[in-house]
Formats: sequence, C-alpha cells, structure tokens
Amino acid sequence: ELSSSKIHRGAATRMKTLSSAEHNEWMTCLAQYLNNITFFLILCCLITVSFSFSLETYHPFEAIKELLFHLFVLLIGSFVVVRTLLTSTIPLKKDPLYVLVFLYFCYNAFSFALSPYVDKGYFINLTLLILFFFAVAASVRSEKQISYVLYAIAFIVGISSIYSLFQFFGDDFLPVVNVFGSRGLGIRISSFFGNPNEFAAVLVM
Repeated sequence: ELSSSKIHRGAATRMKTLSSAEHNEWMTCLAQYLNNITFFLILCCLITVSFSFSLETYHPFEAIKELLFHLFVLLIGSFVVVRTLLTSTIPLKKDPLYVLVFLYFCYNAFSFALSPYVDKGYFINLTLLILFFFAVAASVRSEKQISYVLYAIAFIVGISSIYSLFQFFGDDFLPVVNVFGSRGLGIRISSFFGNPNEFAAVLVM
C-alpha cells in the first residue's frame, strides 16, 4: 500500500509538472503571438499615418493623421498591456533613456497643469507619442524587427522625398493642397505631411 501510494503521488507530481510546463509553453506562444500583432500594428502606424490625407479636402495637415495615430496607439497599447498581464512580466529593461523620457513627460504634465494657456491637443499628442515610444521599446526587440522598422522608415522617407522633388518642380501628380506654397512664402515643400517643418523633421529622422 505504501509503495502504491508513492507511485500515485509520483504520478500526480509528474502530471502537475507536465501541465505546468504545457501551460508555460502555451503562455509563451500566446505572448509571442501578441507581440507579433503589436509589431505589425507599429509598422502599419508608421506607414499609414505618414501617407494619409483627407479624401474630401486633399489636405494632409488635418485631423486625419492625428485620428489614425490615436487609434493605432490605443490598439498597440492594449496589446502590450494584455501581454504584460498574461506573462506577469515587465516588458521594458532598465535603461536611463526611459527615465529621461518619463521625466520629460512629468515636466510637460506639470507645465500643462499650471499654465494658464492650455493646449489640450498638444498635451494629448505628446502623451500618445510617449506611449508609442514605450510600446515600441517593449515590442521591438530582435535585430530582425529593428531592421524591418528601419526599412519602413527608409521607405517612408524615400517615397516622400521622391514626391517632394515632383512638388519642387511644379509637377504635383496628387491633388494634395499645399497651403504654404499659396501664401507668398515661395516654394516650401511639404510632401505628404502638409507642413514643411514636419517634412523636414521626417528627413532629419
């Protein structure tokens, strides 16, 4: 009887160990699947927001880019949170850069709270940009993923630069409105971004 009870206890222990291993393997696969979805959304966010413009006014410097960016960031953030809860691990490693970004956000939040001239749109966009930064830091880890992000950025900059050359020579094949070029400011190229300053920032990036 003692030997049979030991056998049963051993079998039960092995079953628990096996089920625990299977559960951990399943959770790992699920976390990887969620991370792949998050990474795909990050690439879609970069490309879609860059090339989007209003199909009614053909004006790229409108709320359409902000709306798409807000939706993508909320989706990406949701997947990151779900993955974090399922794996019970913090997806960010210790890095001084994260502390500096967080302090920058705290400084802007403090200024926003005390300033009599409040720009809610700016603060919302800044908050979502910082959330996007942390979501990318938590999701883009492997060298392959980093290379895909760099390829996407190079694609965006390349297409935007080619289109800007057509704009510069007055051969604008898209019906995009160039507001800055129609105010006596000379030839100021904005490509798909509707604002020469934003296009310059993309080129610098």
